[in-house]
Amino acid sequence: MEQINVPTEVVVKDGTVLLKEDSIKLFKDQIEEITKYSQQLTGEEWRKSVSGIKVKLSKYQREELVNIKDKIVHLLSPAKKPREILLQRANFGFSKHALKRVLSRIEGLTDAEIAQIDGEKYYFAVHPETLEKIVQALIDSKEVEEYAEWKAYPYLNFNYICTFDSKEIKITVNFQQGIFIITLIVIKNTGFSMRDFFPNKYKK
Repeated sequence: MEQINVPTEVVVKDGTVLLKEDSIKLFKDQIEEITKYSQQLTGEEWRKSVSGIKVKLSKYQREELVNIKDKIVHLLSPAKKPREILLQRANFGFSKHALKRVLSRIEGLTDAEIAQIDGEKYYFAVHPETLEKIVQALIDSKEVEEYAEWKAYPYLNFNYICTFDSKEIKITVNFQQGIFIITLIVIKNTGFSMRDFFPNKYKK
């Protein structure tokens, strides 16, 4: 299959956006899958949309994404210690949206409680144990979902299948010039809350 060099322009409703994905090599048919639908919305509309364009990954690409994740983890912490990785703020981080999802779906805060927190301080509102468990789940992951997602950002989102306290979660990651960004966390079991695991911390 023909590979595409990046950056490459993707046409959207109001112009073009650059796709700079360089963590894996993308194929012509994958780019064509994006461009088939990209003109339906503006760049801003794609970025705000609940879901983007799905891009099917080959088995080799999925395996390579696991290898890339493992290499970055090793660079951030040769001993694979979550706390050490969390300290590498210049090379590893959570998006605001991901942290909001953690506060809601894992920490168990209500919408009203989250609304009282400054968005720039979401990171500090999450219990350190929660962040470490999420990072550990990502460290241990050996599987990437079959489809990546394009949402008019320069880099694709990749979904790592992880286990969090015996429950399956999906951690969405993108790689921005070697920087590891967790952009979304999906808990498949509804009602799953950190109160189940640290009840003493949440006693009223």
